[in-house]
Amino acid sequence: MEKNKFKALALDLDGTLTDSQKKLPKENKEAIWKAMDQGITIILASGRSTMGIDPLAKELEFDKRGGIVIAFSGGKAYDYKTGTDILNRILPKHLIPDICEIAAKYGTHPVSYDGVHVISEYAEEPLVQFECVCNYAPLLKVDSLPAHLDFPVNKLMISGDHDQLVKVRDELLEKHADEMSSFF
Repeated sequence: MEKNKFKALALDLDGTLTDSQKKLPKENKEAIWKAMDQGITIILASGRSTMGIDPLAKELEFDKRGGIVIAFSGGKAYDYKTGTDILNRILPKHLIPDICEIAAKYGTHPVSYDGVHVISEYAEEPLVQFECVCNYAPLLKVDSLPAHLDFPVNKLMISGDHDQLVKVRDELLEKHADEMSSFF
């Protein structure tokens, strides 16, 4: 058997690995297992939270076979089998109130995650509800997102109209580019 020249395969989830229903097609699962059997490390990479990737990692048997998860748009990377962090970038806590204030200024909606819930002040917003679907998690509606986020936060997602989000991003980067990144 020819030695495999590939050591790793990184896969995006939505629209790449999963179908339109956020499900893992049997053919994709079998192809991934075949690659794993050849010694290729599989990397699941997504903007989703860890709780939004974990069910797929379990379905692919990362707990037995191993694999790497990159969550929060690169904010956290870890070895799924061992639980060992490879990278864990935390949003500076002092920025959270300002990020939420700037988001509100432009009529957009900040969202975060606690490992069990999608957390937001805006339960009625369709994009916030869709984030719950993508992360297989219920929504925890809070009165004040900054007050609730008293734990390390890898990512604060902001949903809303694209034109408004551009304004949010521009203002955030103008004020905090040296402490955070902001992208679509």
